[in-house]
Amino acid sequence: MKSKKIKNIACITFVIIGIFYSNIVTGNASIKTTRNSKSGNNNINETNKKEDSQVNTTEENKIDKITYTYGDYGLFITKEFNDGKNHILIENDKMILISEKDTDGDGLLDYMEDLMGYDKNKKDTDGDGLNDGFEYKYLNTDVLKKDSDGNGISDADEDYDKDGVSNIKEQELGTNPNSVDTDNDGLTDYEELNKHHTNPLRPDTDKDGLSDSEEIKLGLDPNKAKTDGVTIDSERLFEQSADESIKSKNVLESDNWLSPSISGKVHHDISDNVGLELVEYPSFKDNKGVVSDILKYKTSYDIPVKLTFSYKTYYLGDIKNLTIVSYIEGELKIVDTNIDTRNKKIYGMIKDEGEYFVIDIDKFLKEYGIDVFAGMSKWKDIPKSKMNEKTKIVQNFLNILENKDKKIYNIEKLRGKLEFKEIDLKSFRKKLLKKPKEGYWLILDDYSKIKLNGRITDIKHNDTDKDGLTDAEELGIGVDIDMSDYINLLLDRHSIPRETYNGEKSIIVWRFNSNPTELDTDFDGLPDGNIRYSDISGNFDEED
Repeated sequence: MKSKKIKNIACITFVIIGIFYSNIVTGNASIKTTRNSKSGNNNINETNKKEDSQVNTTEENKIDKITYTYGDYGLFITKEFNDGKNHILIENDKMILISEKDTDGDGLLDYMEDLMGYDKNKKDTDGDGLNDGFEYKYLNTDVLKKDSDGNGISDADEDYDKDGVSNIKEQELGTNPNSVDTDNDGLTDYEELNKHHTNPLRPDTDKDGLSDSEEIKLGLDPNKAKTDGVTIDSERLFEQSADESIKSKNVLESDNWLSPSISGKVHHDISDNVGLELVEYPSFKDNKGVVSDILKYKTSYDIPVKLTFSYKTYYLGDIKNLTIVSYIEGELKIVDTNIDTRNKKIYGMIKDEGEYFVIDIDKFLKEYGIDVFAGMSKWKDIPKSKMNEKTKIVQNFLNILENKDKKIYNIEKLRGKLEFKEIDLKSFRKKLLKKPKEGYWLILDDYSKIKLNGRITDIKHNDTDKDGLTDAEELGIGVDIDMSDYINLLLDRHSIPRETYNGEKSIIVWRFNSNPTELDTDFDGLPDGNIRYSDISGNFDEED
């Protein structure tokens, strides 16, 4: 057993490999003389100085960094606490002479062996084949017994970390008997020694830039830098699919109908270089057009990979309306998306880190005031004289006839969906311009929608959130965002001519300074106008 005795006036634990010294330090430079030792000041000048990066302490007296000095008889602390005093008291009752001498070279200093009752002139006191220092530091076995647990197996033949390699073999090889994977390369010490014949002390045995486990996973030789004899293994590209380890816990636990995955032709192990995390964006949280989880993509690659959303249940809406989009640094962009209904997959190539998710284009645009199908021309007739050419007749975009190469397409499904309800050809955007008493809807540049009190023309005077700033001061500048790419993609997906659409093609978003409907946009405890809460009055409840 390792004997330890600690006195700590400041309730501080200071452990030094099983031995403690007696000495009180009061301040940064002064050191009191220990019993039977040289004077404190002379002792400092004659000994080595080292630094520890951290000491375990209580919160009341936390030390981030200390300087200690050790000599023949003691160890001296030279660091002030938060209160300017050092209260540490450590005892060395036996007054054993301290030195750095290790006579038998077993890894334990002589004074330690004297203290513990080991033989300082013999590397292996109990004769079990294990050095005293190896047993003491790594195995927690009894240095004075060959069979510490009395199970009939010597400590040398035991396997402390259960990795298949005996303690004596680990000592011989220099591997860690406390770790199944000494070099942390993903292969156990046993696998490296007996299966792959790699170096258990080196994560990249052949020094080609790939860890040994990566090479095994990719079908390469971890003992050859150029498995094919031509190209360094780390520079070769391999078609791979990332495993589930790339997904955060909330992605794995999500019940969304679209399940994401990453694949690609890349170097190194793709699972070690990409990641997906589910994130919440209030701007899109209640948007009915967002049909997947919003995923944050992280990567160390500078080449594209494939983002795939797989599904088992069918989409209740129109699958043709779906596309992947990216949201990076406040900019929303369409990702070139393929829809494979046979294999139930939606996929596209992505490169940059950022947020990615799937939207229903039709529903997404409607959220921002653009109803594509309601913005179609009611009639577009083409003279019969041109019937031999590509001819299209669109009536409320319900029926499309095409006479080309003797083929006729009649989209009766679309007719069936829309024929039995009246179509309001007014733009949905105009519907947002509600009566003054109901407020006015606007879109902020993070794509969130807000409702202001009164008319838009009154924003220079209105203060919807009663924070001391007018709505105009908070809104900033309104800019047009072109949504043509979304509109055209939706039309193309339904084989509807783009020229038949004559509705809104842009939305106005506001580069807001603060949210005019939030009293405290940045949650700093102060209203955006920095006025006292007691000065705020009025009804903050919005109308339904």
